[in-house]
Amino acid sequence: MLAELPEPVFFQRNGTLVVWHHADRTEAPLFERRVRSNAPAELLDGGFVTLAGAQLGAAEPALAGRFSQGWLLPREGQLDNRQVLRALAAGLAQRGVQTHWNTPVSDGASAARARHDRLPRPRRQTRAADAYAAFAVRSHACMRQALT
Repeated sequence: MLAELPEPVFFQRNGTLVVWHHADRTEAPLFERRVRSNAPAELLDGGFVTLAGAQLGAAEPALAGRFSQGWLLPREGQLDNRQVLRALAAGLAQRGVQTHWNTPVSDGASAARARHDRLPRPRRQTRAADAYAAFAVRSHACMRQALT
């Protein structure tokens, strides 16, 4: 999907290495349960690869000897959220989708929106526009979940 965006977005999938200090070891199982229950299935296809001792040092030399164990999530990736939002906005604008940034929503606006939702959509708003909007919603939900 990123390749279809009208602007470039930084993305890499090199995995994520999760480590914790000894004092935080009781939080590790909670973290694992939270990730397993909230992450998309395709992210967990590679699972949590448990690393210990020298394996950690091999995965990330800067951490050698500093942590006794950790997990590698090999399918995890990183992208530039600001670039994604700019590219999504540009893609929506190219498709004639009207957006409203920094706009407060009131109860009256909700009723107006409900009426608007019943109107037929213009032909310019295609499945691609729907996909962009869905990607933006999923990205926002993933970011929000990661912060909670």
